[in-house]
Amino acid sequence: ALFPFSVAKSRTFPKKKINEWLSESSEHFVIFGAESDRKNAEEIIQQNKNIKITSFCGDYELRKSIALISSCKYAIAADSGLGHISSIIGIPTISFFGAGRSIETRPIGRSNIIIDKSELCNPCKKNICCLNSIKKSDVNYAIDSLRLDS
Repeated sequence: ALFPFSVAKSRTFPKKKINEWLSESSEHFVIFGAESDRKNAEEIIQQNKNIKITSFCGDYELRKSIALISSCKYAIAADSGLGHISSIIGIPTISFFGAGRSIETRPIGRSNIIIDKSELCNPCKKNICCLNSIKKSDVNYAIDSLRLDS
């Protein structure tokens, strides 16, 4: 599952980074989000034709989305409600945080990995530095750390 959007624009994944983070993956990613995220999800799909991505943005109400998320191998999440939901229902979740909020607002599930680069931007510049500083190697390390095959 891929949850690239947040109600706060500053916490939404930078579109150009998605290709960097997910390139060379053989996984099929499903973007979840609201109806208002549909256009941005389609842009992500168009910009990342080398990655298998499908959008469910706006297709299902929350209860159905949670049922679909529960069948995912893992989730990659912006600092968002869906990231918290996937974590609490037991889906291994990698959450990207900025602006030093992960200590107070991190998801509380058991199989969680937080990528927080907020130490790089003090004073805070609305997560722009934090999210753009996350590298493919950070994402790969987090995915490997989930121990999905064990």
